[in-house]
Amino acid sequence: RPELRASGELLAAAARRAMVLTLFLVGLGLSRDAVRTVGARPLLLGVGLWVVSATASLAAIWAGWASA
Repeated sequence: RPELRASGELLAAAARRAMVLTLFLVGLGLSRDAVRTVGARPLLLGVGLWVVSATASLAAIWAGWASA
């Protein structure tokens, strides 16, 4: 139905992002129990450092300081 197309696309995008996150966590070997044992703080620190590193790398590529 055409009126549901926008909702379906939004739901599909959310599902893709959830799948990427799940595969990311599986690749890291993380489970809910492991995160509970260690705590969320180290996980958040790792994700934060990854965001900073990715942003700096992208900025360096855009500025021409590094090649892709």
